[in-house]
This record gives sequence, structure tokens and C-alpha cells, in this order.
Amino acid sequence: MARGGLARRTLIRGALLAVIGAAAFAVVLFSVASLYNESERRAQRSQEVLVVGNHLDRLVVDLETRVRGIPAEAGSQRILRK
Repeated sequence: MARGGLARRTLIRGALLAVIGAAAFAVVLFSVASLYNESERRAQRSQEVLVVGNHLDRLVVDLETRVRGIPAEAGSQRILRK
């Protein structure tokens, strides 16, 4: 019988299993961090698109108001006909 053979192999396999588990955890943690960063970038881009869209909407409403002849500063709801 080898001196400490079974206990030593069990200890080595346990340590190896712990290292593999830690590596898997690190990979998962890195993946989650990458996904979070990507979602933050997409959220920021969506916010920028919404701001530009709202600005464009206001410009179109202002243009329509001028074409119809409604004074924008008066706040009038009636449409002046030609």
C-alpha cells in the first residue's frame, strides 16, 4: 500500500475541481459583465435616438403650424383657411 496514496489523490482531485470551478465562475462573471456593458451602451444609444426623434417631431409640428398660418406663440387651435 502506497503511503498516503488515496488521501493524496483525493486532495489533488479536490484542488483540481476547485480550480476548474473557479475558472468557470470567472468565465460566467466576465460574460455577465460584458452583457451588462453592452446593454448600457444600447440603452444610451436608445436615449440619444429618442431625444433626436422628439426634437424632429417638434420641428415638424412647428413647420405644420407655420404652413397652416397658426401663430405658434398665440397657442391658438383654430386653422386659418386660405
